[in-house]
Amino acid sequence: MSEVTIKIDKKEIKAVEGESVLNVARANGIYIPAICFLKRTSASMACKLCMVEADGKRVYSCNAKVKEGMDIVTHTEEIEHDRRKIMEAYCVNHPLQCGVCDKSGECELQDNTMFQQVYEQFQAVQDTPRHISIWGSVKYDGALCIMCKRCITVCKEMVGDDALTTMARGGAEIDEEKYNKETMGKDPFGIWKAINKNLIDKKIPNPDSRENPCTDCGECAAVCPTGAMITKDFQYTSNAWELESIPSTCAHCSVGCHLYYEVKYESIGNNEKKIYRTKNDFHFQSICGAGRFGYDFENRARKDERTFKKAIEAFKEAKTIAFSSLITNEEALILQKLKEKYGYKLVNNEAKNYQNFLHEFSKTSGNSLYTGSVDELVSSNFFVSIGTSLKSDSPVLRYSLNNAVKMNKGAAIYFHPILDPLIDAMQKNILSVNHPAGKEEAVVYYLLDMFANKEALPQEIVSYLDSFKSETTETVEEVVKEKVTNKEGEEEVVEKTITKDVKKIVNRLYEEMGVYITDDKEKEIEKLIAKKDKYSLIVGEDVITHPRSKNIARLLGILEKTSLFKVVIVPPKTNSLGVALICDLDDSKEGYCVGYNAEGDFRLTASGATKENELDMPALNQQEGTFVNVSRRVVPLNPALDYKGFTLGDIANKLEIIFEYTVDLTEELPQEKGFKPICFDELGSGFEVSGFENRGYQIQPIETKTSESVEKIAHIDDIRGTVVYRCNPIKQFSAYTAKSTILASDPIPNGGWADNIYASEEFLVANKLSDGERVRLSSDGVQEELIVLKGEKIDGKIALVPNFLGSKLFSDTDYRFKDVTIERVDG
Repeated sequence: MSEVTIKIDKKEIKAVEGESVLNVARANGIYIPAICFLKRTSASMACKLCMVEADGKRVYSCNAKVKEGMDIVTHTEEIEHDRRKIMEAYCVNHPLQCGVCDKSGECELQDNTMFQQVYEQFQAVQDTPRHISIWGSVKYDGALCIMCKRCITVCKEMVGDDALTTMARGGAEIDEEKYNKETMGKDPFGIWKAINKNLIDKKIPNPDSRENPCTDCGECAAVCPTGAMITKDFQYTSNAWELESIPSTCAHCSVGCHLYYEVKYESIGNNEKKIYRTKNDFHFQSICGAGRFGYDFENRARKDERTFKKAIEAFKEAKTIAFSSLITNEEALILQKLKEKYGYKLVNNEAKNYQNFLHEFSKTSGNSLYTGSVDELVSSNFFVSIGTSLKSDSPVLRYSLNNAVKMNKGAAIYFHPILDPLIDAMQKNILSVNHPAGKEEAVVYYLLDMFANKEALPQEIVSYLDSFKSETTETVEEVVKEKVTNKEGEEEVVEKTITKDVKKIVNRLYEEMGVYITDDKEKEIEKLIAKKDKYSLIVGEDVITHPRSKNIARLLGILEKTSLFKVVIVPPKTNSLGVALICDLDDSKEGYCVGYNAEGDFRLTASGATKENELDMPALNQQEGTFVNVSRRVVPLNPALDYKGFTLGDIANKLEIIFEYTVDLTEELPQEKGFKPICFDELGSGFEVSGFENRGYQIQPIETKTSESVEKIAHIDDIRGTVVYRCNPIKQFSAYTAKSTILASDPIPNGGWADNIYASEEFLVANKLSDGERVRLSSDGVQEELIVLKGEKIDGKIALVPNFLGSKLFSDTDYRFKDVTIERVDG
């Protein structure tokens, strides 16, 4: 897109051709009212408030695109008249309950009514009862709904659930002799009719199952401009203006979304603060249900001097520190300093696995890190996902992919062994390719064959890929038309079937992938790829834990180096990438072990100490520090609540690693790994009006020496019996989400308890199981008892085993698919 020069209200502005007038105006400090507008979705033009004049013609600025020389006027007497009339229409029969409405003080209807100086009402129509509905964690009050359709738009175009629609309201007829286009104006009259006729309702795409595709993210409530949609946890708990808004980073997964913790005192009699809700800058970034509802996982412990002394003695005795990736970069640096001073082994198996994968990737890519990011993803127009169940592993990456396919006229291929009805129901240009478990290595070779520049590939790979191809000849029938002379001597055209031999290239890579690609499917893939020029590849934990992960990592490095793909290797846990960059990790424990949010002879725990050998630590919503998120961005974490116990920093000080505040270490993070010597207070937070992310900084890959040695496809043992998959329910990630009040009481399957196995209907039938039965799963001599529950949004013969609170059957480093035997447990 080229740069153009336009004028808005006589102000000369540089803009990108094709961007909406509304976006350009707001990015340059010029306010145009709009109540249905969402920056990252297509224009719904539902509210009409954003009307402007462009080159003397009335247009809607949310939909109008800038072009060279455009002259825009945002305010005229006629425009202001129509805007006031629209706001009058919005206020007809709108309940006057602002004093108790949860949206009061941040309501866009209030704001625009005041902005347009609407102090009187000139329209009237008989009111009609409007329903109140409860949809998961969201309450919908039709009486407060102004039919802006933001909720429908964000659900379909951003989140990808497409769970909402409109329904007939059954309102009274408007007196069109009195109120019409002439008396009110075309746009105000259209708005009034829409409000009077419609309401929002859940969409039921499959009436037989009555299953709704909603994943309960709450984004519909976030974008609602009025109090029509509100999250149940917040309703009637606080006035919005009483809350202190603290910018921070979500602690639940490696996407590291920006959010705000909103806090105030608990009650008149208790001035200790608590979190009332989380919010997001929805114009710039969505958050999933875990980020929105899993906020109250703080540790309310006080200092325990006796146990603190035990902790210091434990560190003096220890040979190993085992820890999880639910820590900040600064805490990871403390552990590294302790290792360097005292020689501890540092053990974090999941982060070590990820560290090893990045190391192998760097050997062939020539970069220490992958080059992709969420920003790259949302600006791409072709995507491939491999080795991740996006709906559970990284919901916001799923949202971003769905949004980019929609807004960029893009396409995507989703490679995964499990049929996913949520993925299949997203944008129409997303193709699911379901391969058998274990075939990810062959899939990456397929991607090399399809997308790599063959001239840039090592010759050994080109020869290997060619070895799968053979030429064959097929006899095909073809209908042709030819001219013939009939009995009367006249020429006529007749159809004739002929046979001919056609040469065809057969690619046996499909067999290696375990998928059957028909000619029609090949044509569909070619159509998806056509005219696409910006590629992103999402690589997930199935690949990182694969028995052939070393070779797959090297193949992916070659793919990034020789194709258009920007690769994103999704870190498995919140700060796996930060830990992998900062810590010299060891393979195994030795001797006495201190565990930090991990098993050990003595434990430091943010989940609440319950034993003599456990010391409380602050939860991540009580800490100041940084993470490195999936976009390689160092992002700040601000404490929402005070912590009154001991910290890892207190222990380090006692062990002669001296600093005053943990964030004093932010500018000491290792520069040789790409960190910058920037102090914590200078990291910034949030987004600018233009959409630029103004928090932290991005770590740039460092050039590395390359080695092009890769191996051929190796066959691992088939996983084809009774197969289970290590995968958490939607919105569950760790002990933090399990502890939060709303998610701990969530209805199955979107949250719930850890001792369940979530099975598809096909899995239940194949194994003759019933919902609610207790079963014993066995694999490689390990057993685990779980309760069978029928899971929604699961297709195929598969069951999901969660590990957000740990699993006997799976470790964090096991390949995520396993063959198991199942037996019922009596009683």
